[in-house]
Amino acid sequence: IKVNDSEEEYNLKIISEYLYKNDQVFIERDSEKIMFKGEKTPKLSPFQSVVELLNQEEDIIPVKEEFNKIKLANIDKNFEGIWIVPTYQLASILATYQNSSLSEIQESSLPTLIKLSLVYKYLPEIFDEIKDRFMEIFNTVEDIKIESLLAEKIPESFTDFKEAKAFFLKEKGVPNWIKPYTISSGMLKTLMHISELYLFPEGSVILIDEFENSLGVNCLDSVTELILENPRLQFIITSHHPYIINNIGNKYWKIVTRQGNIVTVKQPEELGISQSRHQGFIDLINILEESPEEVEAE
Repeated sequence: IKVNDSEEEYNLKIISEYLYKNDQVFIERDSEKIMFKGEKTPKLSPFQSVVELLNQEEDIIPVKEEFNKIKLANIDKNFEGIWIVPTYQLASILATYQNSSLSEIQESSLPTLIKLSLVYKYLPEIFDEIKDRFMEIFNTVEDIKIESLLAEKIPESFTDFKEAKAFFLKEKGVPNWIKPYTISSGMLKTLMHISELYLFPEGSVILIDEFENSLGVNCLDSVTELILENPRLQFIITSHHPYIINNIGNKYWKIVTRQGNIVTVKQPEELGISQSRHQGFIDLINILEESPEEVEAE
């Protein structure tokens, strides 16, 4: 592992890699060399996948295109307690996407919060669908808006964001709008996941680690159901939560175990887990209780 101390980034050296086409290996890599279609390549970076290094090759292009569909839902890192869109960044984006269709916004590489700002301004019917879904879960909320923070008396710690656009909630029976820095992380995370269902391109693969984090009991089941009923996207979710595990069919499970520095991914049948949903859940609980390893359902 090579560590960049200034940015605290970790570059992991790839020690083996294989790529198959029609059940035949056409890329084979070890710590010393890369073989491409039986020929040894010039020496290439050991810190990048062959899919990236050779992404202009005809056989690699479709693999790279599929990898590009993978999106990491890293909500905590993006928001850090406040959901905002800096004005300097948003102004040029709004101009660029002024006449864009929903599919063009979906296919863009923009962060979800900026995509949501675009549909708020240009495609209000899509924003209203997202808002309605959100209000079905949080039935005390009656409206959502995206406005500037300029007119707000904001905490000193947020003065750098004074010219930013932010998300405000309106609750029933409450005269004032709820300011963005007082909105709960569970509400923000729920709004993000609902937005992903509408604003990511079809066929995307969404990675969510520890799905239940920040989702309270009042929204965990609803968000899980929205994901399960969505046919457009694929989700890869890690979780320890009984509700999530019990409500996702075990034919989709992968059991991730760790012992020391060895991580292993197993199919349910390898651990003797029943195909019955109810019995399968009981079998998994028994494995968790009996195993000294760290176990996570995926």
